[in-house]
Amino acid sequence: MKFFKISILFLFVFTYSFSYSQQFWSKQNSPTTTNLRRCFFLDSLNGWVVGDSGIVIHTTDKGNTWVMQDSHIKSFFTAVFFINERLGWALAWSLYTDTNFYGTIILKTTDGGTHWDSTRYSESNIYLKSIYFIDSLTGFFAGAPANFIKTTDAGNKWDYCILDSVNVSHFPVNGFCFYNRSIGFAYGGIMDMGGVVWKTTDGGNSWATKVVASEPLYKIVAFDSIRYLGIGGDFEWGPSTIRTYDAGANWDYRSLQILGVANSMSFRTKSEAWSSLGGMQQFIYTLDTGKSWTQISTPDSSVINDMLFTNENNGIAVGDNGVILKFTAQNVGIVKNHNSTVPLSTKLFQNYPNPFNPVTNIYYSVNHESNVTLKIYDVLGKEILTVNRGKQKEGFYSYIFHGENLPSGMYFYRLITESTDLSNNFFKIETRKMVLLK
Repeated sequence: MKFFKISILFLFVFTYSFSYSQQFWSKQNSPTTTNLRRCFFLDSLNGWVVGDSGIVIHTTDKGNTWVMQDSHIKSFFTAVFFINERLGWALAWSLYTDTNFYGTIILKTTDGGTHWDSTRYSESNIYLKSIYFIDSLTGFFAGAPANFIKTTDAGNKWDYCILDSVNVSHFPVNGFCFYNRSIGFAYGGIMDMGGVVWKTTDGGNSWATKVVASEPLYKIVAFDSIRYLGIGGDFEWGPSTIRTYDAGANWDYRSLQILGVANSMSFRTKSEAWSSLGGMQQFIYTLDTGKSWTQISTPDSSVINDMLFTNENNGIAVGDNGVILKFTAQNVGIVKNHNSTVPLSTKLFQNYPNPFNPVTNIYYSVNHESNVTLKIYDVLGKEILTVNRGKQKEGFYSYIFHGENLPSGMYFYRLITESTDLSNNFFKIETRKMVLLK
């Protein structure tokens, strides 16, 4: 038996001793060394990033290359939003005595950022940091204190929205999440005081306030009309999540029990989302819609201030010192046949992420109906898990593997497929290695 285990180990290591790139995020050339604060993508190609000292940069090729745009201001940006390739808005804070103005600068472009027109918000000491436009005419700004303002003429005129009289209703607002034209949420709060959500059901004319967390919230995403997930945190208690299954009537709060402030969140797929932890120089990601999270260091210990996925194949993250990171699906190891929904072959792909702690995704494809089995082995060849996936039709599949109860080390995962067609006696075994690093 001992000789058999050693033989399996030797065979695995000899056969699968090649290495895989673990660089899911790669550093891009940046046109600036100034801190970058917020990013916005209209689609997979067109995006804008804003930062300190009036910095605006723009890409038209998925973030592969960036060009500078002249905002004509030197203040630092807090938000950017585009409704189409021409029409966009941005917010910046003026905090300098030489301008003789303390408050918000509102910028607007009608040519994709080639030219920006700037105006001072009518009231001083109001610091707006959130933008959302439903269409080219109707939009919202909010900030600190939470003065919700609405426009119905593309920003030429602004009117105050109605807020309830709850004590926390004027806490700072960090962003918006609209499900449709009528229903939407805003989110924010103050460190050491609480996280707040505001809800509208009348297109933003009025907002109801609710305290839902112990820390400020920095992002909420909608799964459907009743299910939402939010994330936030503070320096003392770390990141936390909130979740509702009843359109915000009740929220479940959970601390993630790690260090850092979750300043963003974006879903790559229906179940996989990423968030950045700013000065902790780490990302966290989930493979199960936020139920569990895993930490991973950012490339070159970069401080990331914002990130998003434009689709499941591409992501962008921006941060201090002008850093721009790009995520591409090829890092995952999955290449689909773009000419057909049927995979070119039955194949086992590299798990992602790898190394992992403690959860990873195992990907594979099936190009004809087969009975599918997954097996997991430790480094000595001992089988520790068998997963009978049953009869599966041609397509791309994934399996979430949990390693919470296993020690750190190298493991092997095996795909066994057997054709269900008796006239086609197809049988295939493929094995790859993965590393659990706690």
